Amino acid sequence: MSNPVQVLFVAGPAASGKSEFAKKLSAHLNYTWLDFDDFINELINENKSLIDSIGMESFLAQVREKRYRELIDRAVIAVKQSKSIVVSAPFTAEVQNQDLWDARIAPLTSLGISPKLCWIETKPEVRRDRMVARASERDGEKKENFAKYIFQTIAPVVERVSINGEADFTEVIPELASDLAK
Repeated sequence: MSNPVQVLFVAGPAASGKSEFAKKLSAHLNYTWLDFDDFINELINENKSLIDSIGMESFLAQVREKRYRELIDRAVIAVKQSKSIVVSAPFTAEVQNQDLWDARIAPLTSLGISPKLCWIETKPEVRRDRMVARASERDGEKKENFAKYIFQTIAPVVERVSINGEADFTEVIPELASDLAK
């Protein structure tokens, strides 16, 4: 018999539409939503001087593993409380390497959970426009060097459901949600 608790991951590069999709998907399914950026503003505010000295991208790279560990720990707690969840984060390195992905989700699979992954695919130009529009402090260095960052190719190799990040999510989610929640 399958576990009634579901874990859905929503992943993609910056400004692909992860948070919007995850928010709408979790609301549609009445699942708890856990987002990689839930505590980002606090983290930035607590580390202003370090960020000023090493730069935002270096800082985010430095705290990346800790943030992912905390996110997965929160997911494990939710699962142990019998909550179905939607977890959103970039997971850009993990989706390109099956071993990294398996290691990242191991705390959940060890509980008998078989997470499903939704990969948000969005054209670089659309991501660039979204990044400019959201004017987030964490995107500063990315926006300064769009050509280098925004056109990086991320080629997921892990099993996933691909989602068009430019689609109207309110139209896509009802049909997709029934498939994902199985």
